[in-house]
Amino acid sequence: MISPSTPPAVTAALKRLARDGLLRVHRGGEIRLTQKGRAEAQRLALRHQLAEKLLTDVIGLHWTRGTTQPSASNTASRPRSKRFC
Repeated sequence: MISPSTPPAVTAALKRLARDGLLRVHRGGEIRLTQKGRAEAQRLALRHQLAEKLLTDVIGLHWTRGTTQPSASNTASRPRSKRFC
């Protein structure tokens, strides 16, 4: 489940992502990933898929439980997984 975000939080996140060169906000509100942003998104998607595979195929967690709680494990595993991906 995606957490609801307030407009100020979304604006702050967009500014941070733009500052880091991951996206561009164009006139009219169009938001596009940069090449760097697309690469980072692909890296994060792969990391998520690998974590899901670990939970379901290796640990044996049912797939519905392996995909519903990524937030807690994502934060806890960030420093370790960064070395592998």
